[in-house]
Amino acid sequence: MSRKSIISVVVLMVLFTSNQMSICAIDSIPLVNGKIVFKEYIKTNVGQKDIHDKLYSYINNDLQPVEGNVLINEPNKIVCNITDYIVINQHIMQTFAMYMNYILSLEFNDGLCLAKVRDIKFMEKESFEKQKEWDENPNNIMNYTKSDSILFPVYTAEQIFLNKDYSLTFYKRASQRITKYAIYRIEEIFEEANDALTLTEKELDLIKRKIERERNKK
Repeated sequence: MSRKSIISVVVLMVLFTSNQMSICAIDSIPLVNGKIVFKEYIKTNVGQKDIHDKLYSYINNDLQPVEGNVLINEPNKIVCNITDYIVINQHIMQTFAMYMNYILSLEFNDGLCLAKVRDIKFMEKESFEKQKEWDENPNNIMNYTKSDSILFPVYTAEQIFLNKDYSLTFYKRASQRITKYAIYRIEEIFEEANDALTLTEKELDLIKRKIERERNKK
């Protein structure tokens, strides 16, 4: 084999290894009292009431979860229970996906918003959809026992992100893959919340005009 061919093989091996390792190349998972909590501070020059209105509009119109409901809606805080559908790997014959449920908390004051994602849980696609059908039968709700929860197992973020307890026969490093795409989604939420609190040029222009009018009155 020529020297050029050897170099090509080595380069391909390095690229392949790098691609394989990228699934595990995740920053240290943030913990608060042993629980996984992601948080992001967002600075904004939007007024207090406008912060609330913009974030509430984002949750209602742009977040687009599978399911969601507002738990707390106060002038300086919005807390929601959200369920997203996370596709990890998709083929013609099979889809590897999970439903991710979490609490999204947005607290804001004096031009600063603290966004948190906590209490993260996962359910397999099939389990989530079967549970939905099961819950729609009132007889099942009336006769529910703790043993029924075994039919629809729930995995905590700690089990998957930290302990890597979740595994699948046909998908290597399933826990790491779920972790990777779940973090992508959480980062996306923080970016979207930041965008929601970023004033457009039109809004900035209106604010400047308002300030000028107030100065002229004096």
